[in-house]
Amino acid sequence: MEMVGWDAGIVHATLHTAAFNHVKGTQRGAQTPIATACTAYHRYQLDWRQGSITIGVDDKAYMRVANDRPGGTDAWPFTRLYDLILNLAIGGDWGGVKGIDDAALPQRMQIDYVRYWKPDRRIR
Repeated sequence: MEMVGWDAGIVHATLHTAAFNHVKGTQRGAQTPIATACTAYHRYQLDWRQGSITIGVDDKAYMRVANDRPGGTDAWPFTRLYDLILNLAIGGDWGGVKGIDDAALPQRMQIDYVRYWKPDRRIR
């Protein structure tokens, strides 16, 4: 899940892999409008299963990517455990493309809670 400050009413979801990524122009993603993304708490979901990943906001899925393309781990590396990273990034090739308004700084990311449900089976 990503959001860029110059387009704050849109929340993006993208899976980045060696085969499918923004550098190659092959990324698999979607976006959804959330007018209050910066002013209200929302529930962001990621449902990671063996054959698909679904991403949503406030219990409404807006992107589902299936493990349906050839390419082995370059196309679908999601067969092992990963760490969860939450960060506030400022600038970069995408977020900084229109510059950074210093008057908007400092910024902070507020998180009410993080929940994790582990299925009975291990991802294989």
